[in-house]
Amino acid sequence: MYTDAPGGSQRLGKAVESEATGRSSLPPLGDDERQSASPARRWTIALYVALVVLMSWTMWPWTYDDGYITYTFARNLAEGRGLTWNGEPVLGTSSPGLAVLLAGLTRMAPLPIPQLASLLTAFFALALALALRALGEHEGLPIAGAIAGVLWIAHPLLWQLKGSEVAMGVACVVVSAWAWQGGRHVLAGTLLALALALRTELVLVAPLLATAAVSVHGFRTGARGALKVAVIPAATLSAWLLAIWTAAGSVLPRTLAAKRAQADSPFEFWQGGWSFVREAIRDYDALLDGRGTWWAALAVAGALWFVASRRFRRAPFLTALALWGPLHLVLDVGLEIPYYGWYTFPGLLTLVLLCSLALGAGLAHAGRGRALLRPFTAAVSILLLAGLWVGAPRVLALRMPDARNVVHCGVAQLADRHPPGTSLAAFEVGYLGYHLQRAAVLDILGLVTLQAPLDAVRSGRLEETRHTLAPDLLMLKTQAESLTRPLVGDASRFHAEYRLERLQTAVIPMMVYRRSALQPRGEVIEDLLPALVDQGAIVEVVGVGGHALPALRLQQGERRAVEIEPQRQPARPYFFVAFAGDAGAANGTIHAGPASALESVAKLEATAGSWNAWRERIDLSVGGRLELQCSKHSASPCLFGLPHLTRVDPADPDLLAPGACEGFPLRLLATKEQWLPPLGLRSVETVALAAVP
Repeated sequence: MYTDAPGGSQRLGKAVESEATGRSSLPPLGDDERQSASPARRWTIALYVALVVLMSWTMWPWTYDDGYITYTFARNLAEGRGLTWNGEPVLGTSSPGLAVLLAGLTRMAPLPIPQLASLLTAFFALALALALRALGEHEGLPIAGAIAGVLWIAHPLLWQLKGSEVAMGVACVVVSAWAWQGGRHVLAGTLLALALALRTELVLVAPLLATAAVSVHGFRTGARGALKVAVIPAATLSAWLLAIWTAAGSVLPRTLAAKRAQADSPFEFWQGGWSFVREAIRDYDALLDGRGTWWAALAVAGALWFVASRRFRRAPFLTALALWGPLHLVLDVGLEIPYYGWYTFPGLLTLVLLCSLALGAGLAHAGRGRALLRPFTAAVSILLLAGLWVGAPRVLALRMPDARNVVHCGVAQLADRHPPGTSLAAFEVGYLGYHLQRAAVLDILGLVTLQAPLDAVRSGRLEETRHTLAPDLLMLKTQAESLTRPLVGDASRFHAEYRLERLQTAVIPMMVYRRSALQPRGEVIEDLLPALVDQGAIVEVVGVGGHALPALRLQQGERRAVEIEPQRQPARPYFFVAFAGDAGAANGTIHAGPASALESVAKLEATAGSWNAWRERIDLSVGGRLELQCSKHSASPCLFGLPHLTRVDPADPDLLAPGACEGFPLRLLATKEQWLPPLGLRSVETVALAAVP
């Protein structure tokens, strides 16, 4: 330990020699040395607590959709409805253990379930950091252990996915390793049992920890201790699986089969196998603002030092934890599941440990090297440590929620305006399931909806899923072209069944459709595409500039017109039309107004690869007419997307979610959207449709 107290400098020299060379281990602490070490330990713990408080406060509003699936099961369980979705028993969460834990906590603490999950993330992050520090100290790597705790707490992935049961399970494993190393077998077994309840596949670490125990205590003593540890998880896991089978009728979560179906599908963004590794590297690099190479280089350096110095022989439990990440990665690749960030937390632990070994060795060498080189070596190590954390301060100026939470909450409010039992289908159902009060949410991808055919997902025939589920409402995001097109299928038939209920072009552009027999409750007064379909017009889902919209296709010189009934509430609604070229630049004209005095409203021009949105308020109290024409001189056929009448401007977020939803009005998100891209959240894009001057 670094201290000026009597005996402290001597111990410092031994610690530095041990960490730098591996030639000796730390002797037991005497009373004086234990007192001198206490201040350094207290400062380290204070640093951990400060970092946890800072990151928790900064990312407190942040959530992610998949976590809310578990929160919905937890809420239903706490309210006495069991592990159900829409009242139906289904094991639609990968962590029923977290659902049970949160349900129990919410009965004791008057806090919303998402906030309880955030507090659990902070608690487990602190526990993991303290356990790494203690393990490092016990195995002769005090500097590396202390640095590892800092890197884990400060890593943005932990807080972007706060509430993740995998991160909590990893913390249980690390604390269990610390307890096992100290001979606390009952505590180690209990923590392993909790880890398995949170995420069953974490059992993969158990043989590694048992091997470490045998390495430390010898075969007979180590094996006896391993048996003591194994009794609790084995008994707990058996009882747990029986309880899950009784409650949900299965011990395998529906999510596993659904995600394997995603990986087998023709959609490129869901790929299993070694594509999992490629996506993980790309996501980590984006999350760290392009500094993923810093982590990779230091991890390689740490691994080389660990092996070359043979230090792994004297640190068996840290070695076991470092080997766990690659082993878990092999499992993920072998299961053929697509990449999701929470699967990589064991790998993140390995990365943190290897980087901390490199930095710890550098700082230790600075302490024992030549006087002229010490400042240089220490400065380089500190700069590297600071560089690893560059991605984290990006969030400090954010303190914003996931935009999807606010937007989906607004959609849930819209769905709840319809009669009880109305069904809403979507690709992302976590936020919707948690916020809906009267409507039922259906999962198109089949994670929580047993009626959704996984074979249809596997083959990409999502239109079959739509026909099977027959939802009353359908939420589609304009940026999900590869999913929207197969789900809609034949656009002409689709518009014979469904009508536009809401269009939103701000923050996260999206569409909500309702069955034509269902009374409208949204902002759209009249969807004009079905009338054009009745005239024999060509309507299809077209992707332009990253946005896929149902659109009317007109050839050069072609014109179509729609008659509009008199409007009373409001008398001056908004016309909305999105315009684009089919294969390049295009020119078109919109004529709109009262039937008795049709006036030219806009001449449209579109460059290749972009939609232009035209919207205008026109008096239709006596009825009106809309004419869409593609110019004879247009360079390509014209696309007129989503022509409709609406009560509100689709670009005004406040009108779509009045007041605040989840505590944050959409307008605040619209003004702060520039902070979202640096977080590497590829699923949260904020490009709005461009307006025609």
